[in-house]
Amino acid sequence: MNKSSTVEQKLGISGDYQYKALRKGLFLQSNWHNNKLSSIQPLMTSRVDVLDLGTGSGNLELKFARKVNSIVGVDYNSEALDFLKGRLKVMKIKNVKLIQADLRRLSVYALSKRKFDLIIMVDVIEHLKKSDAKMLVKTMKRLLKPKGKICIITPNYRSFWVIIERLFDKFGLVPHLDGQQHLAKYDSVSLPHLFAAYGFGCDSIRSFNFVSWLFPNKTVSEILSKIELASKMKFGNLLWGVFSIN
Repeated sequence: MNKSSTVEQKLGISGDYQYKALRKGLFLQSNWHNNKLSSIQPLMTSRVDVLDLGTGSGNLELKFARKVNSIVGVDYNSEALDFLKGRLKVMKIKNVKLIQADLRRLSVYALSKRKFDLIIMVDVIEHLKKSDAKMLVKTMKRLLKPKGKICIITPNYRSFWVIIERLFDKFGLVPHLDGQQHLAKYDSVSLPHLFAAYGFGCDSIRSFNFVSWLFPNKTVSEILSKIELASKMKFGNLLWGVFSIN
């Protein structure tokens, strides 16, 4: 998919959008993104090879590259990948490989038949039609090493997120979400069901960013988001699911 035809281009979303949202956005936006990174930190150990599907401007790569063995980042947005390449060069990070590919047509051959310990999709699966998500789950199964895991973070449509999304769209607070960016809706039942259909067990399904993102202090916000995850509540605004092959 070429640069001019991406959804991000049509909605005016710049290649460095996620990078700026984390570092330069209002505290609500910054906390929202920071807490996502915090939630996956326990999975990022020194020996894992990570596949990041839907890399965007690379917040995950920039935070965790030096904590893991390797990362392969995949995105269809060339502007985002070009931005990330520049940041990786500045930071002298050499264990990250970037691939431009459309996740709707991703194949094991696009990744040179590599296999991974951990596949991560942060705020990505909701951008795919469910038919495309099913095909991607099949592909991910072939990309996992034995005992490998998949971590999904996505909006929780059995939470206040439904109201938040409507308010965002009504007042134009972010590029339009419902029906333009977000093409599928998941909750703590439907997300595990998607993976169960292809032989995956649900290791954990939790949620966070219920109230934690509302606190101005980033450290307090991050601590509260960890408490939300540990509580195993299902009504946080973001779902956090980990899946492995049965």
